[in-house]
Amino acid sequence: MVKICQSCSLPIDSDEYKGTNKDLSLSSEYCKYCYENGEFKDDRTLEEEIENLIPMYIDERDISVEEARRILTETLSKLKRWMN
Repeated sequence: MVKICQSCSLPIDSDEYKGTNKDLSLSSEYCKYCYENGEFKDDRTLEEEIENLIPMYIDERDISVEEARRILTETLSKLKRWMN
């Protein structure tokens, strides 16, 4: 089973996509686009993250903005970073 980033849902299928912890070891939970040196690279809200990812989802899946937003809302809200 492919692990996904617990912030953006990017598949983390190899070490090259893993973010880094404070001790510079590879994170098993977050990708390099979201997490570096033990911290998130941004301080977005869940809603801001969804809006940020919509264009990528539209391009990858050839779906509408509304469908991308629905999928992202459902998916991201279940991830570790956003479950608070």
